Amino acid sequence: FNLNQTKMATTTPRPALYDYLTRIVAILVREESEADLEERQLLLSNVWPEISGGLMDLALDKESSPLLETLISHSDCQHLAIFTSVLAKERRGSIGFADLLCNPFGSFVGDSYLWRMLQLSKEKSNMKEIVSQLSSLKDALFEVPANTLRAMSQERSASLGLRHFIQVLAGLEPYPEFKHQSAQPRVHGVTPDYVSKISDPTLAIAASSFIRSFVDKIEEGDTSGGVIDSLYAVSMDSFGALLVQQLLRVPVESNDEPLMDRVICSIINDKTQELKLNAGATRAIKKMIYNQAGSRLAEDLMGVLITKRPALFHEIFQECMKGRLLGLSSHPWGNYVIQKILQTIPPPEDGKTTGEWPFLENIVSELSPCFSSLLDGTSGVILSLVKAASKITNKTGLIPKCQTLIWTSLLSAIEAKSGKDKETVKIIMAKFLITHKNEALHRRGGRGGGRGGRGQQDDREGDKKWSDSKYSPVGCLILSALWELDRAYSTVAADTFIGLGAATLLSLAQDNVGSKAVEAFFGSSVLKIKQKNSLFAVFKGRFGEMVTTKPGYFACNKCYESASFTQKENIASELLEVLDDLTRLSHGKYVVEHYRLGLLQNNKVAWQKAVKQSISRKKDFEEILGGETDESSKKNKKGNKKNKKEDKKDTKSTKETKKDEKEKKGEKSPSKKGEKSPKKSKGEKEEGNKKRKHTSDSEERKSKRQKTSKTSEGKPATNNVLSSLGFSATGELL
Repeated sequence: FNLNQTKMATTTPRPALYDYLTRIVAILVREESEADLEERQLLLSNVWPEISGGLMDLALDKESSPLLETLISHSDCQHLAIFTSVLAKERRGSIGFADLLCNPFGSFVGDSYLWRMLQLSKEKSNMKEIVSQLSSLKDALFEVPANTLRAMSQERSASLGLRHFIQVLAGLEPYPEFKHQSAQPRVHGVTPDYVSKISDPTLAIAASSFIRSFVDKIEEGDTSGGVIDSLYAVSMDSFGALLVQQLLRVPVESNDEPLMDRVICSIINDKTQELKLNAGATRAIKKMIYNQAGSRLAEDLMGVLITKRPALFHEIFQECMKGRLLGLSSHPWGNYVIQKILQTIPPPEDGKTTGEWPFLENIVSELSPCFSSLLDGTSGVILSLVKAASKITNKTGLIPKCQTLIWTSLLSAIEAKSGKDKETVKIIMAKFLITHKNEALHRRGGRGGGRGGRGQQDDREGDKKWSDSKYSPVGCLILSALWELDRAYSTVAADTFIGLGAATLLSLAQDNVGSKAVEAFFGSSVLKIKQKNSLFAVFKGRFGEMVTTKPGYFACNKCYESASFTQKENIASELLEVLDDLTRLSHGKYVVEHYRLGLLQNNKVAWQKAVKQSISRKKDFEEILGGETDESSKKNKKGNKKNKKEDKKDTKSTKETKKDEKEKKGEKSPSKKGEKSPKKSKGEKEEGNKKRKHTSDSEERKSKRQKTSKTSEGKPATNNVLSSLGFSATGELL
């Protein structure tokens, strides 16, 4: 079996077989919505036996492989059993399944086969048949030599096929990249979000059996001549690292700790299988951290060790990282591992009473001299430090020591960069962070920051949006993270942000990057209501302009969520004034729906009632979920009380102004409680009723004339604007 020869080899199916499959696929595609299900199943039952003799030739051919993919997508377990039996047989000195995965065209067919198996596995009635078919493929796959399996692990198409095979075998939902992408998408520095856990015990057993056999096969045979003999060596390749990540994922999800320890030992090259840090394991981990491909696996490995094997993690940290943090944090790949550790490790349990976190304090003390260089390079490490420090809150009222160390180190770094004194730095901090461009970050396409990625489509698109911004992506995120620190520091950072001025703040709110800072400001659980009201006052009168961009719309939403009732009404009233302009925006109808602008225009009282009900529902929901012990819920409750007081003040002031206006007009103010108003005679009552009826009739006729005149003159009425956005006159979605 020659991997390279198989990869490049293509076969030509018999012309008659190719023409037959072309006609069958045309029938399936054309009559997909018309043909009876039983007729289609009968057709497929006849087709698969007809083409079984030339299935591999069809799968490995450039022209016929797409036709076979379509046929697979319409088939059920019984039909695919024929294909499975062909894949499990030996063919030309190799196993058909391995042959399929290593071929550039066959790999797409294998991808479609596994994807269809995953869809069919959602029905429990198919589970037994699917497990039987996949088990036969598993047994056949391990018939190939160990060297071939190692080479397949590091080849792009074969590695991808093996990863998908594990996903289907384990019953795990796939990543969005299942349809043949080069790398699995993940949020930078965060343990991959697995869509669903392994719920079926049969699948869990099958997946565990495959992984255990795979690791044994990789470590099998003579290691002379530099032959790789562990998962550690496989992970030094970019595609091999992705496969090992998948191998680690399954036992973690299924809580199979013996298998998890087996995989970890192979990853760190521990031949003793005792899960201890020996000389060989230390060398392997150091090389892995500094390797472009290995660092991806090192991130996931550290996340697992922190939660599952904390003693081994601290041993690795002391031996491989402590004293080398400066080099690791500045390294283009090693910095990701440091960020992962900072984002995953929990604070100590006694930190809430003592305010101390020795682990984080030691890291900050070692990195504090190089904060200035980190700002120009891998500034994501500073961001991770600030976020980690915000995890610890001291109930005794003392400021946590790690937050003090980070704050002073950051001020010193900005002081060295700007050339200003410390007091001036506290004033210009926000301006410096949002405008300080990280040239190294932009050259590497986002690496070192909060949204960096390697070969990931989603991250590349995000990096393009962020690189087009005139503000610093990581600087805005660092500023946002500072608002979650103790109020002694978050208040200073918030004041410098508000001091940027109305024009700059509006520009930030409408920017892809800057809007994140505005959203974090209004969403902070630490900042005072007074500071949020100050920023609201800056944006007051500018909300209509703010929502003209999508980032501004999101920033406005965050402001609306944290606003008092009176402030919500002010925002909605400003947006109502630009209702005509919303028709020209792609997100205009979402603005109308979110703020109930149609209801506000037609019935203000009903709008006020609906908003008050939503506020009370949200409050009840937070109390049910958060409970009395949640710190953020307590802060929000205090804020709600202050907002209520402000609302009462506003209502009192409006009542007083109305009273003054009436007194100026010569009207009598409403009588106080307990005072009797003078009785009117019968004639005065009838005369008053006639006047009221006459005025109401005249006002009704006047409003009708105004409506008809507006439509006759060709001016756009509000109802026409709402209907153009897809809403009824009452603001409901049509």
